[in-house]
Order: sequence, then C-alpha cells, then structure tokens
Amino acid sequence: MPKYLTIADDLEEQIKSRAYKANQKLPSEKELVYQYGVSRQTIRNALDFLTDRGLVYSEQGRGTFVAARTRADTVTTNNIAVILSCLNDYIFPYKIAGINSVLVEKGYLSNIFTSNYSIQTQEQVFANLLSSSCAGAIVEVTRANLPRMRPDLLRKLADKMPVLLLDGFYQGFEDLPTITLDDFQCGYKAAQYLIEKGHQKLFHFGKMDDSQGIDRYRGFIQAQLDHGIQPKDEDIFWLTGNSCFVSPEINYGPVISRLQNYTAVYFFNDLTAHMIVPEILKAGYRIPEDLSLMSNDDFFPTIENISISGMRYPHVEMGQKAAELLLRMIEEPNFDANYRFDPQIVERNSVRELTPPVKQKETV
Repeated sequence: MPKYLTIADDLEEQIKSRAYKANQKLPSEKELVYQYGVSRQTIRNALDFLTDRGLVYSEQGRGTFVAARTRADTVTTNNIAVILSCLNDYIFPYKIAGINSVLVEKGYLSNIFTSNYSIQTQEQVFANLLSSSCAGAIVEVTRANLPRMRPDLLRKLADKMPVLLLDGFYQGFEDLPTITLDDFQCGYKAAQYLIEKGHQKLFHFGKMDDSQGIDRYRGFIQAQLDHGIQPKDEDIFWLTGNSCFVSPEINYGPVISRLQNYTAVYFFNDLTAHMIVPEILKAGYRIPEDLSLMSNDDFFPTIENISISGMRYPHVEMGQKAAELLLRMIEEPNFDANYRFDPQIVERNSVRELTPPVKQKETV
C-alpha cells in the first residue's frame, strides 16, 4: 500500500474516533511531515485523498480542517420514532400514511406512539425513547400552550437524536425545527374571505391550549383589524382539551343563541364543526341563508348535508414532508428543517355573499 494511503487511513481513524472533531484544524503539513517521517508531497497526497472522500476541507492560508460528519455516518439503526396525538381518527391515519411512504422508500421503519392528547403520556414516551436506538423522532405537538411537567425530557431527547416538531412548537424549544401549516394565514385568509363576501360580524369557535388554535385566532383577528373591523371579546368561544372531539359536558345552548348577532362563523377545525353544526341546525339556523360557515382542515367536506367551505390541511403531504425533513436532519446535522405549508381556500356552498353595505355619502 502506498505510504500516503497508510497515513490517510490513520488520519481517518482518528477522525472517526473523534480524536479530531468536526471543524477542528488538523496539524500543519510541516507537523505531519515530522510526525510520519515522510515528504511533504506524501502528506499532500494523503490530505488530497481525505478531501476527495469528504472527510476534510482546506481553507487558503488557514490549513486543513475536519469536515462536519453527517449523523448518517454514526447511525446504527433504521428505526424512526413517530409520536402523534391520536392514531385512528380524523387526519392522523393520513399523516401516518405519508410518513411511512417516505420512510419505507428510504429503508427506514417507523415506531409509532400516541399521546392521546396527554402531556404526561407524551413525556413518558420521551423517557422511554431515551434508552432506545432510534435514529430520530417526529413529535406532534400536544397542548403546547400548557406548561410541560418534565421539559427536560424533550431536551434530553433532542440532545440524543434529531427531533422534528409537527404542527406547532413548545415554549422554550424554539430551536427545534417545526413543520406546520401556516396557521396564522389560515385564520387570516378565512376572515378575509368572509369579509370580501360582505360579512362584518364574525364569530369564531377556537381552541386555546394548542399553538395552532392561538395562531389561527390571531390571524382571524388581524384580518378584521386590517379591514377596519374591531373584534370584541364575545366574538369567540374557547374550547380546550379533547372538547373538539366529544364534549357532552358542554352546554352549547347559550353560545348558539348568541350567533343570531353574527352572519358568519369560522371553526378551529372540522372536528369542532362536526360537533357544533348539528346543534346550530337544531336551533333553527339556515345555512348559509342565516349563517355562513367556514372551517379548517377540509376533512369533512359535508356536514349534515352542508358542503363546508374552508382551509385545506395537507394531510398526506404533511406526513411526507415531515419524514423527508427528518431524514435530511439525520444526513445533515446543521440542516434547517423548518417548513410551513401555505393554506389554500376550498370553496363550497356554506358561505353566502352579502350585499355590500351602502356607505354614507360625505356631506360637503
């Protein structure tokens, strides 16, 4: 074996054992000549060989440095942890299908867990994963606006493996990349659409313990402000916990009676709409003659024979993109995996176009 390859192999072994760390400067050519007892050309040949393999890089006038290694170089498993809020209902099976389609194609396997919307359960999964050999984790954000019981567990998990947050972020973990639908724009575009149809009195069924819910509400409010409409506290009804799924303990009578003061309603998501629209119809409202409706996620296109207009959630695409970005994080530790989908309006027949109000003429 040529002498320069022997030296290259020795340096490579030191790099892999982390005797030389990423971006650390190697000894100078003069020092390596002395260390190995060879000519400068032999050392240059060895360094050129390592450069061609992507293990080192040179900077003019500064020397040769160890290239940042990919996590893929040290990953010894093809398992990916996927932690979702739910598994069998609503949009979640579609997310799983999207994630799995990418992972299987790339030779990875998904280990799927559910938090059932419980902070404690999610953090127990984090604790269990700390002793696992997973290569990375996709974590769907659960009840992000509530304090974590053991925030150190998520931090330890992120120190152990690449972690990508799905559908939101956690306070104090803004450094972790997240993939989301642009929830602010969901609320903004929904309100703007209603306003452009002539609606001035808008009501919102929102969700307060999710960052998605707060961002959609923020957008919903901002669009009104930008169009000269001043929202009021009574223009929203807040839901929390699993109340967007089943809520027999909630009496919707009083809030539904208030809807007579509004011309349009925007729901946090289709589950909320699916739960409340029947109650609105029972109260005698006609859709869209008396009340126009918009929702989010485009999962139930028809509720009680009403085709609901709303903002589309990219069900399968969200899962696919999450898997693609996590695998990129495994390959490239410094890769910025933040990504936002731009929401699109799906028009159906639940929104009535009102005659724009006649503006009062200015007196001269």
